[in-house]
Amino acid sequence: MDHLTSISDILKERLEAFQKNPEKALIEKGKDYNKKWAEGVKCFQVAINDERKREGQTELAFIAVRQKLVGLQEIDDLRWFYYHCKKYAKTKDKIGKWNTFNKCFFGALKLKK
Repeated sequence: MDHLTSISDILKERLEAFQKNPEKALIEKGKDYNKKWAEGVKCFQVAINDERKREGQTELAFIAVRQKLVGLQEIDDLRWFYYHCKKYAKTKDKIGKWNTFNKCFFGALKLKK
């Protein structure tokens, strides 16, 4: 999971930059871009909530998923991360238990202190 550590560092840097001036960051992207980005976030929300339903957990709102992904402002970054979460969900851990999309998603986006 070393590749996830580097992702975490990148996300931390981007999140800090976005938090310094979010208005400027959002205006620069434009409405069409933001709409496409939101569609990407919706894909994450659907995948996360599908697993949460199967586990009997409550679904996450769009804004909760969006907030986790705010550091990934590029649509290509969203695509890359979604692909790797899906790929990770097709693997097994050391004891033979299937990994999940949610484990990859939340594990990679956990900020280090």
